[in-house]
Amino acid sequence: MNTTQKNELSMITAVQAVLDSIMATGAPPLLGEKNAALKTARSRILLLNAAQEFPAQATMRMREQALHEASDLVARVSAMVVGHARTEGLLDLETIAKLTRSELHSMRRAERMTRARRVLEAVRAVAPAVAPYGVTSDLLDGLEVSIETASGAVESMAKTMLNKTTSTEMLAEAFQEVRELLRNQIDPIMGLMERTRPEAVLRYKRARRVFNFGGTRGGAEDEETPATTPTTPAREVVTTPVEKLPVEKQAA
Repeated sequence: MNTTQKNELSMITAVQAVLDSIMATGAPPLLGEKNAALKTARSRILLLNAAQEFPAQATMRMREQALHEASDLVARVSAMVVGHARTEGLLDLETIAKLTRSELHSMRRAERMTRARRVLEAVRAVAPAVAPYGVTSDLLDGLEVSIETASGAVESMAKTMLNKTTSTEMLAEAFQEVRELLRNQIDPIMGLMERTRPEAVLRYKRARRVFNFGGTRGGAEDEETPATTPTTPAREVVTTPVEKLPVEKQAA
């Protein structure tokens, strides 16, 4: 959720609170239906935001942990095998098996485990010869599991990022639905209450304003809330138009 959407969510929350208070003191049944629709839409926005943020963070931590463990293990095995290769003068084996942590970290994440598999395959081919150096079959089996775990974590993160992109698009659509609900359905109902509930309408109009406390504005949502000249450097007030409601005069 970007800064503009967070500001707009604050407006939606404020409007919902005002509508709840109006409903508590008596209001047209149709307004109750629209208020319920607004609550449902707000809940959907919160769920989409959670799907966008938290799974990505958890998956990223898992990926980095798996890559760290696999990198440490393959570097350890590499050092053992390079010692054997140098002793025996096996230059080809040394070239393939030599792989340090810094070399791994300089590669793209998706490439690290591909390189680690090459080391594992080369070491498996000379397993009996490198056993005296501490490269046991159990160690190699553990390295294989670690490589596969890290590869799976990298793929899982890629899928999560794809899902995050989908959530971002759905989040934008959800905000647009709320704008249309407010502008086309709730605003007109509140306009009809101007004479009978002027104080309630005034509170609604105030809640319908989006406050932008700094940050970068961008995206289609800005079309709904064009910026006015800020009154102070730290706070910009953006007014969301409320159709069919008279515009109150602002204090100078």
